[in-house]
Amino acid sequence: MTTVKVSGISGIEDALRALADPAAAKRTGQRALKIAAKPIAEMAQRLAPEDEGDLKQSIKVGNAVKGYRTRGNKDLTETFVGIDEGINRRLHIYAEVKEFGNPERNEPAQPYMRPAMDAELPKVLDTVGPILWEEISKTAARKARKAAKAEGE
Repeated sequence: MTTVKVSGISGIEDALRALADPAAAKRTGQRALKIAAKPIAEMAQRLAPEDEGDLKQSIKVGNAVKGYRTRGNKDLTETFVGIDEGINRRLHIYAEVKEFGNPERNEPAQPYMRPAMDAELPKVLDTVGPILWEEISKTAARKARKAAKAEGE
């Protein structure tokens, strides 16, 4: 698991707090991270070893998998890029063997996730801020429409 800490975004933090709803702020951050992380998943799909196609199709961007979530820090927003275990648990094991190899069975590693992360992470970090601002604006507009509608009733 790779953890990236971003600092120097106090304006974004203030804008998220201004939404006055911690759950909405968290969902806004998750949407932005999912959008920004898509290039990592797309490259991993291109780099994944050829098989019946199951491996490539199982690479997803979504909410952090329960077992990998950071516990106890409510201020963190996490996104998962990897194999969707919901499709097939055996596929998850297969994916690990392809990524890291299996010396006992003389299977060489065929990395696809780590190279995708290494190549795309700088772009993700460059784009997550603007995407987050856009998502904050959309969330604020939705809240404003909802409040106006409630006043009109």
